[in-house]
Amino acid sequence: MSRDRVRGLAEAHALFNGLPPAAAHELTDEIARIARDVSALQQDVVAKQTGHLRGGLVVQLLTERLQARVGLLGISGGRRSKTALGDRYYGRFVNFGRAAQTVVVTRRLKRRVKGNGRNGTKRRVIYEGASRRLRRRGPNKGTPIGSPYKMRVQAKEAREFVHLPAAQEIAAQRLATFWSRVLPAAGAAS
Repeated sequence: MSRDRVRGLAEAHALFNGLPPAAAHELTDEIARIARDVSALQQDVVAKQTGHLRGGLVVQLLTERLQARVGLLGISGGRRSKTALGDRYYGRFVNFGRAAQTVVVTRRLKRRVKGNGRNGTKRRVIYEGASRRLRRRGPNKGTPIGSPYKMRVQAKEAREFVHLPAAQEIAAQRLATFWSRVLPAAGAAS
């Protein structure tokens, strides 16, 4: 349900203005309960090999806007999402899958620092296993680079755990039950 709105939320906003304050407060509580239920469903479905991805599932309640965001927030894509998710960025690949492709990769070189720049010693970085090729442009001109090679990445099937159809069903059912209980009571009170 991350970034998805619950169907029928616009109608809920229209009805929300005509409700007594107690019913309005009860609606925010119901949205929080729905968010908890959806979060529990996501916790059950997510891959649990290490539990690290499961620990990144978040519930964010926006009570003034009558919204709840549930899941890995920032999973939509783009540059920002990798930094927003931190080291859980791979959740995007688990949730949406990955196409088979061939990528060019450059090996990282092992390096060690010799000297510390004190007492007349010069601090130098020594690259181990460096090829004789040097980087020709950019700010690191002259720095040795590792040898590039092609790596085949296998396709991975999507294993959705954020956008679940069952989550929409839970939300629709709970909201229908809520409105069937509150609307007659609100009509009787006015």
